[in-house]
Amino acid sequence: MSDFEYENPSETFGRHTLVKITGGELEVRSQGESDASLVRSFAHIARRTGHLERAFAKWLPIWHRQERAVFRAQGIPRWEPLAKKYAEWKRSAYPGKPILRRDDLLWRSLTTRTRHSIIRIRPRSMQLGTTLFYSEILSEPWGSGRPGRPHVVVMPDAFEELARLTLDEIMRAPELKGGRRR
Repeated sequence: MSDFEYENPSETFGRHTLVKITGGELEVRSQGESDASLVRSFAHIARRTGHLERAFAKWLPIWHRQERAVFRAQGIPRWEPLAKKYAEWKRSAYPGKPILRRDDLLWRSLTTRTRHSIIRIRPRSMQLGTTLFYSEILSEPWGSGRPGRPHVVVMPDAFEELARLTLDEIMRAPELKGGRRR
């Protein structure tokens, strides 16, 4: 993890403000009376990061859309084609069904809320996935040399949207706007 450091020396007033994030820890130091409120505001950020459920809930439909796109594209990067014999059997037994969409239980569990979906949103964490045991088997490479078909993913644009939503939630804190949290 990289460190972040910001210093704002003010020659006019002889003050020095330091905002430093190291390994997830936030430190704000200041000299001067007018910066004291800034230091107090930053002190509330750590507490606000403990209440991100609303941001996670807003992001859930974005992840579902992204998972639909992964299945539509048949993997990002594209999954290996089915073995020839299996592809022939699948075409006759399940006509029109693409890779990993034989009975659609897996697809539905990752693109909507079903009894097989794992959707656990907590104050500081979120867990998404499926309870279907074969999901892990399908995503891991097989001993025969066949590459896996990873289907539970977070693409960079979806991750950036999650980062934006969580930052927005943190910045909505009344403490950061001079008010008090109810």
